[in-house]
Amino acid sequence: MKATLIIFILLTCSFSLKAESLSLDFKPTVYEKKNVFNLKDIIRKRYPGFDIDKVQLRGVSLYAKANYEDGRSFLEIGDTVSREKTIPSNPDNFTTEGKYHKILIDIPNSDSRIWLLHVSGEVKIRKVVLAVGLKNKSYSYECTYRLESNTTRHNIIKTFTRYDLASYERACEKAKAACLVFDTEMTRCIRL
Repeated sequence: MKATLIIFILLTCSFSLKAESLSLDFKPTVYEKKNVFNLKDIIRKRYPGFDIDKVQLRGVSLYAKANYEDGRSFLEIGDTVSREKTIPSNPDNFTTEGKYHKILIDIPNSDSRIWLLHVSGEVKIRKVVLAVGLKNKSYSYECTYRLESNTTRHNIIKTFTRYDLASYERACEKAKAACLVFDTEMTRCIRL
């Protein structure tokens, strides 16, 4: 039983640093004509403890809808711009808080100086979700938990290391949660 558990853990677990996501919720406002949103400024206001200069942008998902004519959106990252994306129109659904379209916007480069979202047309935005990754792994907070056997002293089964961009506590919560998935009566999770 114990050997089967260890083999199962080793076969099913692969760990890597995943991108963090930041959700920027918008009030149900109609934006008309051309609008430019400085994403870095919005992040600094909504996530005051988050150091935006330690990450790079990996992806952007815009949740929006247009009224009578299709809206348009694109990103300006540093000195380059992404391809323009269409925000589909649906006049029957525009005034309600019903369906918003998810628009994936290409990242033209990983420049970190300017992150501007350009939106044009008569558009409502529900939220913008940004996937960010570490520029340098050493800037993140790291925490490790170890799954050990209760029956044999110092019998290490698996180590769970997790990272977080905002705090050590969040990194530890992630590592502990990953360890507890495999914790049984014969094992224990220990923070290193």
